Amino acid sequence: SPYIRDESVDENLYFPPAPGQTFHVAGGYDPLELYKSKKHKDPDYISAMLSNLTALASAYRGDHAQTRVPTICIPHGIVTDGGFAMLLGSYVMATRETCFRILNPSRGLTLDPVGLSFLLPRLGVEFQQQSSKFMGCGMILALMGYEANCMDMLETGLVTHYMESPESIGLLESTLAEIRPWNQQELIKNPARLYGDGPPQVDHNASFRNVQVADAVHCFSSARADTLDIWSYDEHHFEIEDPSLETDPVPWHEDRVSCLVDYAATFDEVFRRNDSLQGILEGFRTIADGETKDPAEHECIEIAKHFVERLETQSPLALSVTHRLLQLSILDGEESLKNCADREHRAQTALLGKEDFER
Repeated sequence: SPYIRDESVDENLYFPPAPGQTFHVAGGYDPLELYKSKKHKDPDYISAMLSNLTALASAYRGDHAQTRVPTICIPHGIVTDGGFAMLLGSYVMATRETCFRILNPSRGLTLDPVGLSFLLPRLGVEFQQQSSKFMGCGMILALMGYEANCMDMLETGLVTHYMESPESIGLLESTLAEIRPWNQQELIKNPARLYGDGPPQVDHNASFRNVQVADAVHCFSSARADTLDIWSYDEHHFEIEDPSLETDPVPWHEDRVSCLVDYAATFDEVFRRNDSLQGILEGFRTIADGETKDPAEHECIEIAKHFVERLETQSPLALSVTHRLLQLSILDGEESLKNCADREHRAQTALLGKEDFER
């Protein structure tokens, strides 16, 4: 309605940012301000700053065995580097403006200690997506500074849902506000107990708690990373006004397009045949130097040229460290997010004192 579009708190969600501008959601710390303040030379300050990032990531991710409060995040804009800590919650709902990019290698730095070296090699695994077959998805994000848009993030599991309509945010908030607290979400009554008996040792409602929260998030989303949604995220598919009257569960998720997954699939052999950063660079150079009259192959050559340019214009030391972090995560089959974050902490601390960052 005109009232909602003009006067609601969701007003900015209807309009893209001005040309040349971006909605910023989270980016961790500001490396430039860190350098100007000379605090990058203070080991105590750096240790506390990076430890706080790790603690934030751990708090958002939670412990599945203990956490009872699901975290819901709706990043309407760009998330960079350490800001990814905010995307580790139970539900991450992308909008059309949501995107993610790793900028640190262009600054002489590596991955911030939020566990990205654990997650990037395992993209798509959690939801059994096609992207899980291509190791290039994580490599392109980490090494090329590729900006993943909302569909890239959905198809790789970086977000759990896609929210098409801004009005849904207000409706979702109202619905969540009406849900009872975790310990009051009961569908089954506890069995009667005799006088003097203690409280029941088994939580008969354990499997029902927070189900309402999950259902609410699913209902107000247009698409899900697990591809279980039956409604399209693009309303042109509907020829009737009420989508609930559409009884044919067509798998619209097959219509989704992710350039990140397409690039990773196209250049899969480059990433699989080369276990060194130099090998990856040379593999893309070989493709970039090719000539063809085929339009599809010409597009591949142009993309390869762009990737070569991105690799050559970033800090070689930072790229080498980042690539090594991803390799170590892949080699250890029992790796954990915490172990990867600790390794990222040590690597980032070392690079903050190097000449590449200061230059």
